[in-house]
Amino acid sequence: MSKKQITTVGQTKQFPAYPTAIQTLPTSTSTSSHISSSLPLQIFLFLNIYYYPLVWIVTLGLLIYKGYVFQYATSAFPLEVFALFPWAGIEASRIFLGYKGNKTEDMPPVIIFICLTIVACIAHLFYMLWQSYVLFFDVILNSIGLVFIVGELITSGILISNLARNKQ
Repeated sequence: MSKKQITTVGQTKQFPAYPTAIQTLPTSTSTSSHISSSLPLQIFLFLNIYYYPLVWIVTLGLLIYKGYVFQYATSAFPLEVFALFPWAGIEASRIFLGYKGNKTEDMPPVIIFICLTIVACIAHLFYMLWQSYVLFFDVILNSIGLVFIVGELITSGILISNLARNKQ
């Protein structure tokens, strides 16, 4: 390499005013900008974005099927169908707050996310165990949902401890 090429390593001949990626890399090695967000939590949330609508639609379809095939008590069937709609709102809010709290490394959204996750866990348990008629497919569908939710609870608990430790 000639001496001229070594001195202009940060610029290109076509665009001399624009620095290359070599010059834009951060040179600071301080620990004050420690990353606390949780990649496993983000993966669980991403997967749940696609899995929960599937659970909701299939559960609604199964409820319609059970409404035609089985004899429900007068108030049980409408209650089980109606419970799907608040569950959808809780789940959407929960996933949004999980994303927000994890990406911004902010503790209040993560705490609300954990509280809503417990409510969503109860909803999964209801549709898996406590509804009037439980099919084997209900058990499988909601068991997979519970695996996601328990994973999110564990990783969000780790995230809370990391955020609390890095805040000090």
